[in-house]
Parts: sequence; structure tokens; C-alpha cells
Amino acid sequence: KAQNVSISKGDTVMIRTGRQNVWPDCAKYEAWEPGITVDAAEYLAGEGAMIIGADNIALEQLPSPENDQNYFPVHSYLFSEVGVPIIEVLNLNELSRDKVYECGFFLNVLGLQGATAAPITPFAIPFK
Repeated sequence: KAQNVSISKGDTVMIRTGRQNVWPDCAKYEAWEPGITVDAAEYLAGEGAMIIGADNIALEQLPSPENDQNYFPVHSYLFSEVGVPIIEVLNLNELSRDKVYECGFFLNVLGLQGATAAPITPFAIPFK
């Protein structure tokens, strides 16, 4: 609401937690990670997000606030239940600094067969 944007079916949603501001201090970057919860993942997927990414290392809040045995409940929900891929460790500081809240988002994926993850080359083109 504050950024005057909405989520439409097929959108890529990128979340800036501010975690990149402590990089390259690994101890600060990895400890008690901010991120989304299962409720947030359900909301974003329900609104039509096709891909969800963030500037932190796991997308989701760690340790998880969920009271179950699953260490990565957001990963499990997005991958297994709704088929939404995630992107981790996005550098969103420049987009945030320039107040770019909507953009064309493009990426190239390294074509690894049988892999569960791959490096990407993302780039954003502002609409305005």
C-alpha cells in the first residue's frame, strides 16, 4: 500500500529485508535472518506471484516461527504445494534507493540438468 503497487498473476515479487546492508559480514548476514513466514508466502502465492525473491539467504525468517518439525516451512509450501520458485540473495539496494517499486524483471538461468538450484543473472528495467 505504501508503495502504491499491487500483485497480479504472473508477477515476480522481490522483498528487500535490508540484509544486504551487513554483507560481507557472514556472522551478521546469516544470524537470526529476517524474511517471510508461511502466512506471507500464502498471501503472495494467493495473489498470483509466479516467483518470490529476497535479499536474504533463505527468503524465509530463520529460525522459523512455525511450531512444526520443518526447518524450512516456506520453502516446503512454495515448492511442494503451489510450485512457486524462489530467488535468494538478490541485491535490491539500488532499486530501493531509487524507489523503483515496479520493473520488468529478467533472468538467465544456468542450464543444469537434474539440479535443485542454479546460479542466475537477474536484471531489472524500471517501468518509469
